[in-house]
Amino acid sequence: MGLVDNLMTNEEQTRSERATPSDEEPRSIFCNIPLPIPTTRFAEKIKSPELIPIVRAFVQNGDNIGDLLAMPLTIMTAGLRDSFKNLDFIRAATITDTFGPDLDKYGLDPDITNKINDEMSRIWNEETEPKFIAARRKLTMSVLYMPSLSGGVRVLLLSCVVTAWTTFESLASDLWVQLVSSRTATLGRQVASHVAKNSRDYGRDKSEPVVHLRDLSRHDFDIRPCLGEILAAKFDFTKLSGIRRAYQALFPNDTQIRDALKVKDLQLLQGYRHSIVHKGGIVDDRFRETTGLTGCIKGQFIPQQEDIVVRLIGSAFHAGEQLLLSADLWLSEHPL
Repeated sequence: MGLVDNLMTNEEQTRSERATPSDEEPRSIFCNIPLPIPTTRFAEKIKSPELIPIVRAFVQNGDNIGDLLAMPLTIMTAGLRDSFKNLDFIRAATITDTFGPDLDKYGLDPDITNKINDEMSRIWNEETEPKFIAARRKLTMSVLYMPSLSGGVRVLLLSCVVTAWTTFESLASDLWVQLVSSRTATLGRQVASHVAKNSRDYGRDKSEPVVHLRDLSRHDFDIRPCLGEILAAKFDFTKLSGIRRAYQALFPNDTQIRDALKVKDLQLLQGYRHSIVHKGGIVDDRFRETTGLTGCIKGQFIPQQEDIVVRLIGSAFHAGEQLLLSADLWLSEHPL
């Protein structure tokens, strides 16, 4: 074990604790762009017991995306840690004029050891200042975007975009099903009536029942616990248009939900997800049409700059939060 391995263990631990974000602070991605994912503070806003498992999964998925996006920077920082530590040690020894024969006495001679340790402490305190943090981040970023690593970084960003859409899609579906099943006499009846009145929009003949006899028989003629699943089959939750239609049937007068689902970046997220999953992230005519990014060149990779990725992820979680808040409010105003 070398000299530097024994340096300032307690002080280093304190630095690490200072650098660890708390739940009160926004998570960030490579370039220190705040990542708009839900926190436990948001989860605490949801009071309806039937929504707690859904909001927990929603917040956990946000944490998972945050951890995944932070991983390259964490790995690179860990890899460069020893280099930074050695440089700081050499700098401290040079400043204290102990670089030379006296350096061999570090750890043996109390005066020399304390002298270097004091200077190391000053350097480490200095390096918690924003300008030093920015400099080290810039160095780390230059490594991350080396040609040999940039492909992996790109795939990581795009996979997080897909995960964000999947998280939103799952939340929208699970929440809708839970609401209908927990309030069959009100929401369930309302959705069933909507589907019956707009039969052509759902590919049904007017004479076709909203709930088939086989569904009733399968559930011993008590479909209340699973009415949400039965009616959810009338909507396409894999598309934004289907999610909008489903929530319009559920909460026709809720303008906040309507506005949240009309955000342009949410439409952009859907277009990104389709291109990544079905086209390998390559621009085609459909991508340009659905996203409105007509300036993208056909055959090239879709744009994946960090700020775009953060916007897309943010649109999914913002819409999801609004769905949860509106649902929680409705349930509180319509207790069983």
